Amino acid sequence: MIISVFPYIENESVRRLTGDVLSELDRLKCHVYVTQECAGQLPGHHVVYSKPDKMMEDCDLAIAIGGDGTFRGAQALSKYGINVIGIPGTIDNDISCTNYCIGFDTAANTAIECIDKLRDTMQSHERCSVVEVMGRNAGYLAMYVGLAVGATAVLVPEEPIDFERDVIEKIRQARFNGFTHYMIVVAEGAGSAAGIAAKIKDAIDLDPRVSVLGHIQRGGSPTGRDRVNATKMGYLAVELLLQGKTNRIVCTHMGDFTDVDISEGLAMKKSIQKMEVDVLAAMTGI
Repeated sequence: MIISVFPYIENESVRRLTGDVLSELDRLKCHVYVTQECAGQLPGHHVVYSKPDKMMEDCDLAIAIGGDGTFRGAQALSKYGINVIGIPGTIDNDISCTNYCIGFDTAANTAIECIDKLRDTMQSHERCSVVEVMGRNAGYLAMYVGLAVGATAVLVPEEPIDFERDVIEKIRQARFNGFTHYMIVVAEGAGSAAGIAAKIKDAIDLDPRVSVLGHIQRGGSPTGRDRVNATKMGYLAVELLLQGKTNRIVCTHMGDFTDVDISEGLAMKKSIQKMEVDVLAAMTGI
């Protein structure tokens, strides 16, 4: 979910963001973006206000909640003299300057719940299931979910994939150890679940069932962790604006809440934690 909130919204008209309006935005989980320039950074999203010069007459600050594209749009707004603060909110959890993005925990718990239900029927029918989770070009969500559900194998775009070693051999090893059901979790950036299932069937004559969780991962009631982290990040964002700061991203690092320059934050690189890879290897190599 991405929400970018600015002082005036609603179609082509103007409406002040009172508490009631903010509550309605929260309930509807709206996508709100401002100016054609921002739209250029965020193709395919609805542009609510398309005349930046008019809007700038009344707007002097903004809090942008979202991912990479949202923050680049916020940078564009800052050219008009608006103080902007970014809050990372993406289930992909791929904003490099922060350990945690709002929405990740909710999406992960949704995927875990769905896979737990799939496991019930897998166990009773002794099947192999291939589940595709979201994450765009990142595998953080898939890796986290795979560890949580005890997947037989997890495929992510950050790690090179040897299909025989990373999937087929894992299934054989699980079968050797007495398992009669197998769960393969695939990040959407690492390939399609249908394609992975077809390769499994060709290799070892299993007939996997495919589940693409899709946008169900983007909905639902936020978890407690997401609610608390969002509240803390929002508090820090307002504090930064009150201090007159701009072009900053609120982020978490080693459990602390801090902030970095937007340009610096967007230039950072992020990778799958080595410990997660090692733990997965230990779990699936039993």
